[in-house]
Amino acid sequence: MVRYLDIARSVTSTLTKTFPKIPVYGDEVTEGYNKPCFFIGLYPVDTTTETRHIATTTILIVVTYFTNDKNSLANYDMMNQLKRAFGITLEVGERKLLIENSETEKANEDGDTFQFSFSISYKEVINDVPMDDVPTAKDINYRTKLHY
Repeated sequence: MVRYLDIARSVTSTLTKTFPKIPVYGDEVTEGYNKPCFFIGLYPVDTTTETRHIATTTILIVVTYFTNDKNSLANYDMMNQLKRAFGITLEVGERKLLIENSETEKANEDGDTFQFSFSISYKEVINDVPMDDVPTAKDINYRTKLHY
């Protein structure tokens, strides 16, 4: 099972490994932080039931970068570094989840807040059925009709 907590830890780990001097906060911090810093947010988009036992969940992940630097080129470089740091997959536990729809944008007119966002989708078992209870195929007989 993929837990939101594990996704948040994976995002935080990627940021702290790549930018060890920049602190990472969650949404609960609203004041008293020093710039530069990162804030992360996870926003569940939807869960679609595929079968009785499988569901697909999509989550939007937003990394907000607050900086003191008004230099646009330096900030654009930071956005490129973020994109490279995450690459094409996010490793969550033993799974590698494909990063989709990534984008970077200036989040305010002051030029000191930028956002890097992407979504991940994953399938998981929703009704865990013990394998002893699952019927197995014995012999399958089928007839085919050949047309010449």
